[in-house]
Amino acid sequence: MKHRILVAGAAFALLSLIASNPALARQRADKDSWWQCDQSFTIKPDGFHSVLVRFVSTDGKLLREEHHLQGNGLRANWAHHPKVFPFSFSDSLLWIDIDPRKTIGTQGIWAFLFADGKLLTSARILGAKGAKRGTTSSTVFFSGDEQLAKLGRSDRWTLVIVRDDGTEIERRDLVIPDRAVRERSITKHRAELDAAWVRRDERPSLLTPRPESEIGWCVLSTPGRRREEALSEI
Repeated sequence: MKHRILVAGAAFALLSLIASNPALARQRADKDSWWQCDQSFTIKPDGFHSVLVRFVSTDGKLLREEHHLQGNGLRANWAHHPKVFPFSFSDSLLWIDIDPRKTIGTQGIWAFLFADGKLLTSARILGAKGAKRGTTSSTVFFSGDEQLAKLGRSDRWTLVIVRDDGTEIERRDLVIPDRAVRERSITKHRAELDAAWVRRDERPSLLTPRPESEIGWCVLSTPGRRREEALSEI
């Protein structure tokens, strides 16, 4: 009981200090606030949706950058900086849609990912116990910053799916935009977000209707604004 009183007293003293010290209050608010900037467009003629998201501290330091690419049954996310947020991924991720009928059977299933013909990584799709219960899967999931960074620098992405006994179920080259096209897309994204950073404005909130997606957009994310956004989704 005495410990609880001491903790409560310390917390009250800290809150009182923050309330009476505007500089300290601002420092605490800045720690839990950041700018979120993003820009997106469709890569033509491939039809893939490309998005670049930046998280920037209130003093202008780049905390994290994520590039998202989605289309043709594939979703990829590359994380370029280590800072992790509650709503962002800790690692680079790749999802690939597969035909669940091909996973029917009594054996476990593995997926192997190749970049320009070289094995990059593997993932367990389905365990033997699940397969025997009739479980199927419609998605292959890979993760890892280093492996997927290499994938992003490759021209040909190949997926191979096999059963535990080595029987090959599927082998296919994934249809993706050319590497040069992907690199030009990122360059375009970054130029747009650089311009968006220059014209940033604290007034728009996370709920403010944004302009058309191909225009870079920066919004100041604060604890209060994030609570407001969360409540709007209830």
